[in-house]
Amino acid sequence: MRRTRIAAGVLLACIAGAALWNPFRWIGMDGLYWLWTSMLVVGIVVLAIASARKNALGAIGSFLLALMAIIVVHLAVLAAVFDEPGARATRVVDVSADGRFRLVVHDTSNIIDPVTALYIERGRGFFAKRTFLGCDNLDTGGGATIEPARFAGPDTVVVGNGRRTLTFDPHDVRAIDTLPADTCGPRLYTG
Repeated sequence: MRRTRIAAGVLLACIAGAALWNPFRWIGMDGLYWLWTSMLVVGIVVLAIASARKNALGAIGSFLLALMAIIVVHLAVLAAVFDEPGARATRVVDVSADGRFRLVVHDTSNIIDPVTALYIERGRGFFAKRTFLGCDNLDTGGGATIEPARFAGPDTVVVGNGRRTLTFDPHDVRAIDTLPADTCGPRLYTG
């Protein structure tokens, strides 16, 4: 029983750590930091209690901890199934010639510092990959505008009426060039 608890704690902590780190930039894991953090905390607590020599919680405490772990895991599954990645205030502005990539604009004009961000996306659903190309603070008014944006080649994007040309790695879906940092503050939008 103790080994099962240790394995459950390690599994929860590893899943949460991977989701928070998100090395493959899967869209489905973005924006759920509260869920992954709570899963990490539950995993560490389960691991710490299971590693103790005596069962410090007793039967009721163990039941409540197991119930909390089950609830967090179910919330993660529900969030992955029912959350439509990228559906929040985003729109596709162009599709590459081969149809593999989409230029996506994320609009946050309903907040205090309105920002428009530009991404390249490949795939659909939870495991789609996305890379950040840059953003524009709509309050400044003097920066380069992101729209219109379009694909100019298999690894090239033209932004803002041809004023800027950005390249990306189509294999790893990583930005090689991004918009200058002065178009929106570095702490304003993390991408």
